[in-house]
Amino acid sequence: MPLAAGNPGANMFVTDRHARFMRPAHNRRMTPLARLPLTLLFACMLMLPATQAGAETRSFRCQNDLVNLGDNKALALLKCGKPLVQDSFCKPAGTLALLVPFAAASAPTRATTTVVAVGACETVDEWTYNPGRGQFLTTLRFESGRLASITYGDRVK
Repeated sequence: MPLAAGNPGANMFVTDRHARFMRPAHNRRMTPLARLPLTLLFACMLMLPATQAGAETRSFRCQNDLVNLGDNKALALLKCGKPLVQDSFCKPAGTLALLVPFAAASAPTRATTTVVAVGACETVDEWTYNPGRGQFLTTLRFESGRLASITYGDRVK
């Protein structure tokens, strides 16, 4: 049996089985399973800033009522009142090709057809509410008349 690690003159004998515990902590190797909690903690710390910027939620409290995802615009207007800012735009939903027959001026007896590409769009409404001092500006986004997302912006000063 070898002598005690770190003190060669000691009279105490140490078995190989216990020798690994005598090594300094920085020389010990961690098994992959032992590193798992540290890896998960590090991954969660990296994701934390991403979850705080532009936070999204499933409901919004206005006055004494809640507006939930899936509610229509009329219900949101009834519960929350008129928004501070109201924006509406067309979100491209694809292209639709139409065949349009018409008679050419140069040849009135012969009908021709032309292809007209029409960009189909979906109307998106964004309503921004100011819930009050110290709160976050809240944007309700409606797609096809239904509440699709609720996003918090900057804090009101």
